[in-house]
Amino acid sequence: MIYVFLADGFEETEAVAPIDILKRANIDVQTVSVKEDSLLVKGAHGIILQCDELIKNVKIKNDDGIFLPGGMPGTQNLKNSFMVKHHILAANKNKNLIFAICAAPTVLYDLDILNGKKATSFPALKETFKDSLYIEEDIVQDDNIITSRGVGTALKFGLYMVETISSKELSHKIAKEILYSS
Repeated sequence: MIYVFLADGFEETEAVAPIDILKRANIDVQTVSVKEDSLLVKGAHGIILQCDELIKNVKIKNDDGIFLPGGMPGTQNLKNSFMVKHHILAANKNKNLIFAICAAPTVLYDLDILNGKKATSFPALKETFKDSLYIEEDIVQDDNIITSRGVGTALKFGLYMVETISSKELSHKIAKEILYSS
């Protein structure tokens, strides 16, 4: 299962494009509202998504992954959630896959998860990653942490998620079906 943590102000394309790709690969995905009492989360551009679950009800197992879309103020709202921090720290301790795109890698940085690790993010946030090895590539993987740059890399990131979780063959099959070319 991949848990997608959504907070008000998330970047819609960064969330929905990878979710779509994961679902095409028949990978279990659950959208999670980081709010205490509402499944409805409003994106940075006013698009409202109804999540599958509230974060207080999520129980992440050893083979589950977490996906953090970026966007503002969505990333700041993720940082402000005790439950988001709790789940990320536990998942990282267990070496679960953790995916973050755009501004969301700063959530991982603030939790000291990226200390000494390679990562990427939205280019304007490059200076945030002082203790990390910032790489200017669309997707960067270091152990269980996989980061990407932004809206323009969202489909590629979704395909990489499939490749990481399932197989390169399935990722290529989906890329061909959706007419994706990198």
